[in-house]
Amino acid sequence: MKAPQNFDLINKVTERFIELQLIKSPTSELFLRDLITRKIIHFDTMKQYCIVHDFETYLKANKGKIQDALFDFEDDYNVSSRTIRRILTKCRPFC
Repeated sequence: MKAPQNFDLINKVTERFIELQLIKSPTSELFLRDLITRKIIHFDTMKQYCIVHDFETYLKANKGKIQDALFDFEDDYNVSSRTIRRILTKCRPFC
């Protein structure tokens, strides 16, 4: 597995993941940060979680146009639209 190089993206995804987790359940932020620094929660897992949970928000912001939402995801998460579709197909039914 290739390590991500863009540290701004890593920080952005980490903060968004913690924000989404704190909204969903009252977990301690320090506990989550500890799990992330120990690499128990991997970067790819956090990115997939954020993509699945932000999909509706991006779709609403783009007035229901999936292709425009995918373009926004590509810009924000630095992944291709094909990868985003694969993540949504694979992970969305479990949320």
